[in-house]
Amino acid sequence: MAGNIFISYRRTDAAAWAGRLHMALEQRFNRNQLFMDVDNIKPGSDFVQVLDAQFAKCDVMLPVIGNGWLEARNERGLRRIDDPEDFVRIEIESALKRDKKIVPVLVDGASMPRASDLPESLKPLARRQAFFLSHNKFGSDVGDLAKLLGEVFAEGGNWESRWGSSSPSRQGSPSLPGRGLEARLWLLAWSRDTGVWPLLAY
Repeated sequence: MAGNIFISYRRTDAAAWAGRLHMALEQRFNRNQLFMDVDNIKPGSDFVQVLDAQFAKCDVMLPVIGNGWLEARNERGLRRIDDPEDFVRIEIESALKRDKKIVPVLVDGASMPRASDLPESLKPLARRQAFFLSHNKFGSDVGDLAKLLGEVFAEGGNWESRWGSSSPSRQGSPSLPGRGLEARLWLLAWSRDTGVWPLLAY
């Protein structure tokens, strides 16, 4: 199954979650489809050069965001996200510049950062539909995420899926906000909240 996944995370915030997600996705995708810095960067390698090469190949980024992601501070007491040399910021900026698909993965009950809380270059991140990963339902949550990614990869990288607002559905189902992976993630979140699972036809 074609498609490469880049897992971004802040070590002081969600390293354990990122590692757990990486191991779970390894059960569903080939190992060489997944990139996470600790696992993939060899000692002595230029971190920025390796990241640049990986971004050129990746199809989707999964930034793992916990409660400490936004307010993590450096040794001077400044927010790391405000530092242009912060690696997490560099990773997401690179993905945005390359117009990669970004699916924020929220853990520990974290909320999506507001655009007003982000540096100018990262403000588009606040508009990305997030995926919620819980401890109690970790296995099923990862299964849902892997299924969504797998379906898109199976479509040959065509993110503008035929699964859209014009698809027939059960009465009471919402109109999807556009097409593609973002629409699927939005529908999954809506279904979890309401307990209603629409039938969508291709």
